[in-house]
Amino acid sequence: MPEIEGVEFLRRFRELNPRALRILVIAHGDAKILGEAINAGNIDRCVAKPWEPDDLRLTVQRAIEVYALAAGLAHEINNPLVCMNTLLSLAPEKREVDDASFWGDYRELACGELDRIRGLVETMSRLGRGGQASLSPAERSTPVRSRARSFACSVGRPSG
Repeated sequence: MPEIEGVEFLRRFRELNPRALRILVIAHGDAKILGEAINAGNIDRCVAKPWEPDDLRLTVQRAIEVYALAAGLAHEINNPLVCMNTLLSLAPEKREVDDASFWGDYRELACGELDRIRGLVETMSRLGRGGQASLSPAERSTPVRSRARSFACSVGRPSG
């Protein structure tokens, strides 16, 4: 580009829209500068000229798929988190109240939503390992998952 280097353009673009995926098409380049740009997060992908139309098309298609996957996952995880956050936000004021619907139905719903998140995490883990059929018992009992399960599902009606 005549007025600005492509790497600088994408850096500035990232400031305007940090969620956008950035693909740099270059004729030539210094591997060190390019590596620093990629590592700084200014570039998601680099395509060198001369590029093949099918390769560029595949690169753009994969970028679109990654963006759609990230947006979908954010939505699928956010909805259950809203449910659990509501339960946990209301729990202190409901502590002394005999509210069977809250302590039973809503708690059960929140625990179900936690299972939904756990299922998403397990699916992504399986896909990340090339489609492995299931998680091992050690993977299912990681400290983060077990703490989250214990915390969310132990929120219950206080005794006495």
